[in-house]
Amino acid sequence: MRILSKAVRPVGHTGSAALLLIILMASAAPLSAQAQSLRARRIWKGETSNICCYSPPKPSPDGRYIPGVDWSSGDLAYLDLQQDQWVRVSDTGGWIESGDFSMNAIFSPDGTQMAHWWWSASSGHYDLRVVDVDGENTRVLISPSDSEQWWPLDWSPSGQFILAAHSFEGPVPGTYGFQFLLVPAKGGEVTVIKEFDPTVNHNSTFARFSPDGQWIAYTDYAGEPPLADVRILSLNGRVDRGLVTGNGDDKLMDWLPDGSGILFHSERKLTEAIWRLPVQDGSATGEPELIRGDAWGMIPMGFGPAGFYYQVPTEAPQVYTAAFDLQRGGLVSSPNPVRDLSAGTGKLPAWSPDGRQLAFLSQGSPIGRPDLVIQSLETGETHTLPLPFDNPTGMFWVPDG
Repeated sequence: MRILSKAVRPVGHTGSAALLLIILMASAAPLSAQAQSLRARRIWKGETSNICCYSPPKPSPDGRYIPGVDWSSGDLAYLDLQQDQWVRVSDTGGWIESGDFSMNAIFSPDGTQMAHWWWSASSGHYDLRVVDVDGENTRVLISPSDSEQWWPLDWSPSGQFILAAHSFEGPVPGTYGFQFLLVPAKGGEVTVIKEFDPTVNHNSTFARFSPDGQWIAYTDYAGEPPLADVRILSLNGRVDRGLVTGNGDDKLMDWLPDGSGILFHSERKLTEAIWRLPVQDGSATGEPELIRGDAWGMIPMGFGPAGFYYQVPTEAPQVYTAAFDLQRGGLVSSPNPVRDLSAGTGKLPAWSPDGRQLAFLSQGSPIGRPDLVIQSLETGETHTLPLPFDNPTGMFWVPDG
């Protein structure tokens, strides 16, 4: 294991970080009897750019570690909550040496292995890999073409299978295909258990096995604008039905540890709240029960041995600029925000080739699509363009500006 500094900073990060809390709820079984006594407790606060990317990470089985990536090198890593430090699992040698990087790691049920998504610069592919937590015994389970992407969503309770998402170019320009797959953790034939309609863009990046391993609950984003529903899928793929639909965004949190139902996060009743839904044999057996109200900005992660883990943003990401002395290698001025912080978030900054303009993404609220803002550094004038898509992950200027 390779211990990292506490102050690992993501490559290309500018200004104030997006700080989030990982909050622990009291044991939630049976929930109906304890709904009024649930407690939220902060167990960690810090920069969470390393905790990423397509699917919120699930804590390790013992609740001590959170999987992620060291963006200073691209290495697979995990956060030790007790020691408040990042532990590097892989050792690429850094971006310059290899160009490889990891994303979307998840621990095996026994905590000894990690499945993750790995960009191999030498092959130009995103691989689905499994590695021991000490960095040994790397296995490549899938190495697709460069037009395909695969990433792990969950391990089966037995540890035999990995539920993976598969995204690929669709038959119609501007669309993409999407599948759920069962991948044997020791290698072998991959089974497609769900293929989404390729003419409708789906984003189903959060899914969890039921405790008995027979069902998969997942959050499905579809439509324009995309809204989230919670659905359930049988392990053989023959049953696929909605559990929570038609109330704005309804997002899966996890199965209850005893398998009696699910927790989900919803905007219903004019607030963001945590709800419980009883489920048996793949169907809801009752009405949703309010568990905790005013749960704003929640990013669910999953149950650990002491309760449920989720993230909450405590400081919005913003874009700052500062003068930097290249010879001395340090800042010569304090970072200053490029605009009024009350105007909304700012992220993914990119300088124009002539250095006179700064482009970044801005969002006035956690819900909705971001805007592209182009700001003149000479006059301060801004030009705002609404974007026709969600969750952009990078931005670059064309060389001619």
